[in-house]
Amino acid sequence: MKPTLLSLLLLLSHFYTRAQRDFNLLIGLNLNDCINCYNHDLERLDQQKNNVDIVLVLGKTYAPDSSKIIKKYNLHGITKHIVWSDSLLDAINGDGPSSVLFASKYHTLAYRFSLKGLPKYLISYIQKAGLAFDSLFLDHPKVALGANRLYVNEGKVYFINSVLDEINGYDLLSGKKIMHFEITDSLLDVTFPFSGLPVTQRKMYHDILRRAHMTAYEIGALSFDKGIVYARFTNNYFTVEEDSTLRRDNVSMLKIVKDKVNSIYRYPYCYANPFDDSKGYCNTNQNFYFYKDGLYNFIYTNMGGSPDRYVLGRFEPNKKNVYEPTEVNPMKNPKMYDYTLDCQSLEFDKDYFAFPLIDTLYPIANPHLPPVALNFLPAGYDEQSASKLCMEGLAITTFKITNTYVWVALYNGKTRQRQILRHNRHTGENQYTQVPLDRNIIDINFDPVNPDYILYTTRSSNLYRKKMF
Repeated sequence: MKPTLLSLLLLLSHFYTRAQRDFNLLIGLNLNDCINCYNHDLERLDQQKNNVDIVLVLGKTYAPDSSKIIKKYNLHGITKHIVWSDSLLDAINGDGPSSVLFASKYHTLAYRFSLKGLPKYLISYIQKAGLAFDSLFLDHPKVALGANRLYVNEGKVYFINSVLDEINGYDLLSGKKIMHFEITDSLLDVTFPFSGLPVTQRKMYHDILRRAHMTAYEIGALSFDKGIVYARFTNNYFTVEEDSTLRRDNVSMLKIVKDKVNSIYRYPYCYANPFDDSKGYCNTNQNFYFYKDGLYNFIYTNMGGSPDRYVLGRFEPNKKNVYEPTEVNPMKNPKMYDYTLDCQSLEFDKDYFAFPLIDTLYPIANPHLPPVALNFLPAGYDEQSASKLCMEGLAITTFKITNTYVWVALYNGKTRQRQILRHNRHTGENQYTQVPLDRNIIDINFDPVNPDYILYTTRSSNLYRKKMF
């Protein structure tokens, strides 16, 4: 089995631990190639040595003659950091020719290219990657138009345009638009009958909602699994109960491949509780997450009291494409969430999830993983009610976790200020930095290559990257 880019970078860390800059260029130079054929590309990379740390990797077979080879090809003219390793060279180049790996010192995400004919956008990205501040996607100045959430998956960013009911995606490296998805009448006709009403009444119900200035349908949230985009999609309708007109909804899960719906799953907002019939019904919220071939979402019951039945549920589709809960995380809701549904939209990354108002990360489904205590809240903080803290407290809006660090975006509801926290998992040390232009910011996420940098959108609909540590 060939190593992944992440395992390749971890292998590199055994050889090279002196990274000074935020980003690395790892060049796998196969001396059996035509080295003279790479002179132009090596020169282009050499010109970036002030922006990134450059590491040359060559086969261990040639290590005894290293001084001759370095002199012949003037390798020290490119970098002093040279590693002689057959395993690392094979991991970088695979079965192909000499290659380049672009990553950061945190080994969170890497891009790999053939050394010959490096794309211009890579060089441009490298030149700007280490800037303290950068305005991204200049060719798409309204990239975040209508969006209130910034989604990041691998090296791509996605936005839900809640005004036009669209999903747009962009490649961070090249700046190219990679996705444009719109809601069509045919999709509405397919999903509306999930409400139990005939499709022939769909336009009537939606027209009535529009005349009442209410949204007839909406894309609520996105998640990603193996490069596929999934969207939580809601159709609204209404019922008359005891002489009162009530708005209702039904929720679908759209599997989107290459701008088109590949599959539609039924994902009810409210369903009979399969774990304990005496407890009535349980509900789910907007944020969902794919983890080890299962979909995870927050589950709660609400029978005139505390919605503290379950914390996290795993869902799988049945033969009818209906997502059903199959198991639950055994941990009960934290006490502060008793009798309230405020701020229960969980955040996820890798093996962990976070309650917005609690400074601990909990494992999603692996009982062998310990919780990660971030320890940024004062003693007694969690004894207050979630409903009050949701308005005036300190909330986690997103986080990024590695083996060494956790980066957390925090929002203070009372001051409306935003902070970025970097937590060292080995020492327990917390570092903070203030986010500027706070009142203009719509949403924040972390740069997938280097989380010391944040990506954020503003009311001007632009996307920016800023160095925080």
